[in-house]
Amino acid sequence: MSNTTLSLRSTAKRDPKKEKSSTEDELWLKRVKLKVEKQLSAPSLTVDEIATQMHMSERQFYRKIKKVTRRTPNQLMQCWRLERAKALLDAGKVKSISHLAKLVGYAKTNYFSKIFEARYGFRPSESIDVF
Repeated sequence: MSNTTLSLRSTAKRDPKKEKSSTEDELWLKRVKLKVEKQLSAPSLTVDEIATQMHMSERQFYRKIKKVTRRTPNQLMQCWRLERAKALLDAGKVKSISHLAKLVGYAKTNYFSKIFEARYGFRPSESIDVF
């Protein structure tokens, strides 16, 4: 019986509705990311502002982000901000942590350094070349 079950699973057709939905979700998430990246340096950027720009209520936006990414919108924005900060550090385009924090939308340098270290395992100051 298990051989039959395995062969049925392997020959089962994919659900085109799920594939279409997944592709649409990926495209939608790319549009959200573009909107966030344009405003990344604004510490006052809120989930409500992005939801409004996506023509959704804050609650609808929260649910959709959670469904697509399994993260909250704030977690996702923090992830994107930290990824951008790491990219700037790797490119050597930053000379101070306070400047880097502001570039990616953090007003408090200490908080930025703390969450950066929690994510990447090292402080951003360890990556800045001192002349």
